[in-house]
Amino acid sequence: MKTREMIIFGRNLDQKEYSGGIKYFDFLNIEQINELLQIGALNLDDQQNDSPSIGEIIEFIKANSRFVVHGYVVSESRPDSRISFEGVTLEGESTEQERKAFVEMFRHADEFTFDNDCLNAWYD
Repeated sequence: MKTREMIIFGRNLDQKEYSGGIKYFDFLNIEQINELLQIGALNLDDQQNDSPSIGEIIEFIKANSRFVVHGYVVSESRPDSRISFEGVTLEGESTEQERKAFVEMFRHADEFTFDNDCLNAWYD
């Protein structure tokens, strides 16, 4: 069985690769998310402060599969071990439908980028 680190980073991590017990990721796609769901690595009700829940973000990504998720993994050596989604990104040109869905879902993000070549939402 693949570990969550294998799915996200392509390899297992040594504990020293975590900084303060946390390792960030930038480009989690729908295929990786589906693998994490299969191994039970995601809590669909978790959310990053005021962000949509992981379950809501997954539903968004399923409908808008060119977006990727960014966030972090908390080491299994910590009692609060988890995967957290901090936001989503679409680099490159986007369609009107993608822009509309993005604004509707993430307009209240702490950082919100809406440019011709990048859509990005991040929650602190």
